Amino acid sequence: MRLIYRMNNRIDIYPSIWRVIVLIFVSALFVMGGFLMTIHPRTGIDIFIGYLGVVFFSFTAIIGIVWLILRAMRKPLARIYDDRLEYLIPVKMKYEIIPFLYVEMFVTVKVGAKLIRADYLTGGCKNTGIINTLVPVGKMCDMLNDRLEKFWSQPLNKASVTKYLSMTGIESWRFVHFCTRENCASLKKWNSLDDFLTSEIHRIYTLFDDKGVEIDESTPTIPI
Repeated sequence: MRLIYRMNNRIDIYPSIWRVIVLIFVSALFVMGGFLMTIHPRTGIDIFIGYLGVVFFSFTAIIGIVWLILRAMRKPLARIYDDRLEYLIPVKMKYEIIPFLYVEMFVTVKVGAKLIRADYLTGGCKNTGIINTLVPVGKMCDMLNDRLEKFWSQPLNKASVTKYLSMTGIESWRFVHFCTRENCASLKKWNSLDDFLTSEIHRIYTLFDDKGVEIDESTPTIPI
């Protein structure tokens, strides 16, 4: 991952050229392997698998070549500002904007490839086009959350977030959510970390005896 600092404290994120080259090289090897399967099939299904592999990995190689061209054109994969993230959508040659005003935090998730997701204050989420095959997403996610924390630390931005959330019917922007691993939709909410810890300590205390043994194994230990 290559970083370039410019005016207005903007950070330009370029794909790692070595990652892109490796992607193209590996894809080319699989294309050759698929082609060999089509001309020397051991079974009938080998021809189908071979053509499928040629099509899929040819597309992957083309994507890698496109990113090399964009790198030569100095089109960054993403641009990080003090108040927003912009990431490139190559098909449209436009940048998608995610204002920090709407974001609670950035996380890494695995959807085929590992990528960065923005979790919104209102409970929704959005997957970005920033994937692990192009940049180390863990490092970039930490960078985004650092910028996000700085954005939140400014009193004017806190007031703006509070106003935005009150318009959507949410009283506080520093709340705690409970959700499943598969879905970021909020199933239960606490107005603050203190409220969460206090209520959960009291609730969990009633589930175990003095020796730490669970009183009723049929009773769920999660909040709901």
